[in-house]
Order: sequence, then C-alpha cells, then structure tokens
Amino acid sequence: MSIYQLINEIDNKELVLPAIQRDFVWDIDRIRLLFDSMMRGYPIGIVLLWETYQPIQFRYFDTDFRPDVLHKFEDNTEENRKKLVLDGQQRLSSIFVALRGRHEGRGLYLDVLSGRDKDDFSEEKYDFQFYTPGEVGRLNATSKKVQQAYRKKVADEEPPRYYVQVPQIIGKAPNELLQLREKIAKQLTLNEADKLRMEGNLLNLSHALTGDAEILKTQTIDSKLPSDDKKRKSAFDVLEIFVRINTQGV
Repeated sequence: MSIYQLINEIDNKELVLPAIQRDFVWDIDRIRLLFDSMMRGYPIGIVLLWETYQPIQFRYFDTDFRPDVLHKFEDNTEENRKKLVLDGQQRLSSIFVALRGRHEGRGLYLDVLSGRDKDDFSEEKYDFQFYTPGEVGRLNATSKKVQQAYRKKVADEEPPRYYVQVPQIIGKAPNELLQLREKIAKQLTLNEADKLRMEGNLLNLSHALTGDAEILKTQTIDSKLPSDDKKRKSAFDVLEIFVRINTQGV
C-alpha cells in the first residue's frame, strides 16, 4: 500500500493503536527529517500490523497532538475487523498529524522553493516547518521582496522561500498542482529554474505519499484470513511479537 492508503485506513478507523503502544513522542525535528527522507525517496522502514477480530482494547490516532493528553480507549466488543499497529507507530502518527491535523496547534508546511543540491547529504534538502496560518502569511508576504533582492544578487541575501501546507499538495490532480505552481510563480515573478524546481517539489511530494509503495513497506499478520481460521495468531503470540520487535529487534 502507499502511505496515503494507510492514512485513509486510519481515517476510516480501520487502522488503530493497541493499548500496549506507548504515547506519540516524536518532536517536530524528527517529523521534519522524516518528510525530508520521503521527499528524497529514501526508505523509512516497515510498518508491522496485525489484522484481528478479537475484542482487544485500542485507541484511535490523534489528529491534534498535544502532550500530556489522556487517551480514550475503546473495546472491540462487536469483534469488527481491525488492524493494530505493532511497529511503526511513531512514523504513522507523524504522517497522520502532518496530513490530517496539527502538532501543538501548528500544521506542516513545505517551502516549495527548497530542494537545492547541497554538498553535505546529511543536511535536510527540503525545508519542512510547523507553522500557524498567521506565521506563514507573514513569511510569504515578504517572499516577493526577498526574491527581487536575491535576483539582484544582494550580498548575504538568503534564497527566497514560499510555504504551502502539505495537505494542500497531497491528493491533488497534476493539473491542480500545475495551477498552484503558476499562481506562486506569477506572484513571485520566478525564473524558469525556480519554477521547474517548485513543480518538481510539488509532484515529488505527492508521488512519495500517494504513488510510491517502496518508501514505507507494510507487513500484516493474519491478513485476509477468515475470522475463525485456526491459523490466526493468538493475542499471546502477538504480545510476544510486540515485545521481541520493540525490545530486541528480532
């Protein structure tokens, strides 16, 4: 599955977190680096899920993350099919918060003019930041002046930046992304190199999350087995799998 398909399963409350999972603990710097990796086409590991009909306690993913919020747990008393996350919760929670919600009141934005090549590959190539709409409005309002100064090669002038919220990019048709590119290019009077880089950024991010199934692999235990199939793992099996993967890596 693509990353976006996983996010849709979270939206539909099919993909949930078992009560044994710890809280979401990644800070914004790790989330930014995660999105930089995905934009660059780097693999970010495997998500391990368990498909089950058992009445196991679980909770839904948070759309508006705030620390120290108590979780509400549910019981699958009707024994509906659920997919429980055994490994990969931090990555999935990071992506879900970025695409569907807020991290302490701020959304994730991409500087669509970033992506310039750097000599140090360990540095972040794509500029993702968490901002409020007001903060982004003030930053983008100065972008045209910065662009004009940069083109005149004013000393010590930073390259121009223009931030677009990530959910406004994902799931859009190619013609919608091109329209967005033209709108920003006209507003900032961009040259062809900047326009091409921005177009590549918009298409690359959309492809990484919706079209590339190689970036985040998914493995599902007991996938598509009948609910009463004797080959299904017991809750004790899965608890032992969870312990081994999260403490010993085996």
